Amino acid sequence: MQKRFSKFILLVAFLVQIACGTDCSTVDCASQGGTLHFRVFKDGENALFGDTIRIPHDSIRFFVTITDTSRYDIPIEYNNSEQSILLSMEQNVSYILQIDSLTSDTFRVQAIPAGMDDCCKIYQLNSATKNGQAFCIEGCNAIFDIQL
Repeated sequence: MQKRFSKFILLVAFLVQIACGTDCSTVDCASQGGTLHFRVFKDGENALFGDTIRIPHDSIRFFVTITDTSRYDIPIEYNNSEQSILLSMEQNVSYILQIDSLTSDTFRVQAIPAGMDDCCKIYQLNSATKNGQAFCIEGCNAIFDIQL
């Protein structure tokens, strides 16, 4: 009797685990890309944070061009604790960061698989270019400085 009860409990536990498992068809996996962190300096001072903000946040644009006459703006995340901006990018897309009328730079990133969760591959940035020049290779976890 006790053996049957134990088998029944194991069967119920197995069925509950299957029933409560993740349905991967409903999961929206992250794209192949990641986030780059930047601090923006002008005249040796952080231009976006601190007592003397030299460049207003609303004068910074981050976008991709759709056609010659249209673009898609991408939100910029401002990190007050690190006094930096975070720019999320997908692999194989050219992004333009325009800071006031002072600079306009084009960025591209490459990501590599870093693991797997229940349903999705997890990616991490492996390299990035600014205006065609590599500025991080084999990992892009640092905060990078932009000098104006």
